[in-house]
Formats: sequence, structure tokens, C-alpha cells
Amino acid sequence: MSDTEEVDQVEEYDAVAEEVVEEVEVAPEAAPEPEPEPEPEVEPEPEPEPEPEPELEEAVEEEEEKPKFKPAAPKMPDGEKVDFDDIQKKRQNKDLSELQGLIDAHFECRKKEEEELIGLKDRIEKRRAERSEQQRIRSEKEKERQVKREVRNI
Repeated sequence: MSDTEEVDQVEEYDAVAEEVVEEVEVAPEAAPEPEPEPEPEVEPEPEPEPEPEPELEEAVEEEEEKPKFKPAAPKMPDGEKVDFDDIQKKRQNKDLSELQGLIDAHFECRKKEEEELIGLKDRIEKRRAERSEQQRIRSEKEKERQVKREVRNI
């Protein structure tokens, strides 16, 4: 055997060993226990195992095809080109107007709440003023009663 034949045989063995490792990773149920790798000198021709290679490649290709979804630009019926900058500007303007509407609604709501708070404060102050007036009137009446009692007692 010449040196080039040995190198070719070792390369074939490495390729087969990688396939065996891939098979173990892809289908662990089929081979629950990993098989020990034979030495290259023991196995003269590893040609029977390259047959599963197309199946693995097909399975890998199927798995790779699924996540490789590339969105295409929407096709216009007139054959016009799509201007993504224009679409982006329109979206930004739409978002901006929506945000401005939300901000306006928020500040209107806050303004109403502030007006309600001011109204509540005014009502509280008015009640306090009324109660203090009532208390003042009661205290004056009580003083008049005490004066009348003193006059009667004399």
C-alpha cells in the first residue's frame, strides 16, 4: 500500500467516523449506547456505511430549509418598485400621529383630574368654612344662654 492510499483510507475513515457521530446525535433512540470507534487499521474498507449519508444530508437539508424563510418584497401589480424608505416614513408618521394622540388624550385626562382635584379642594374648603361659621354661631348662642342664666340667677 502506498502512502497516498493510506491517506485516502484514513480520510475515508474520518468521514465515516464523523457520520457515525452525526448519526448518534441525530437519532439517539436508534443507538442509545455509543459504539466504540474501530481503529483505521482494523477496518480495511469502510464502503458499506456511506449509504446512510444521503439520508442524513436529506434530513439536514429539510431541517435547514424550514428556518431559511426569506421574506420577499411585496409585488405591485403594475410592476412598480417598492420604496421601503417611503413605507418606513409612512409608518413613522402613523406611529408619530398615534403617539401624539395618546399624549393629547393623556394630558386631557390629567387636566380633567386636576380640575376634579381643584373642585374637591374647593368643596372641602367650603365645608370647613361652613362648619366654622356654624361653630361660631353655636358658640355665640351658648354665650347668650349663659348670660341669660346668670341674669336669672341674680
